[in-house]
Amino acid sequence: SEPTYGSSAKSLAYNTRTSPQVETFKDTRIKEKSEMQDLNTRLAQYIEISRYNEALNKKLREAIDRLRNSPTNGEDIRKMYEVEMKELRNLLEESEKRKKYRLRLCVDTTA
Repeated sequence: SEPTYGSSAKSLAYNTRTSPQVETFKDTRIKEKSEMQDLNTRLAQYIEISRYNEALNKKLREAIDRLRNSPTNGEDIRKMYEVEMKELRNLLEESEKRKKYRLRLCVDTTA
């Protein structure tokens, strides 16, 4: 049932058959191709995650720098409140002095 075309009949019959070694070679190449596709997919996922993490780290570094350089860090807030408390104490002392002065005036005028 093999076609005969003159002198090339044997070579045509040989080319249409596959030897076990060729089949093994093809199977190996198919497996390797599948493994490479899987590895490429995993690498792409890794690169995507790495880029995302790099961008996130950049944003976090910028936020940290803003916090470090902002005038509202803990020490500045403490100083601001200390100044305000000093002003309030001075106002309270002044108010107490006025109150005492008025009380003396009231006592002196009624006596």
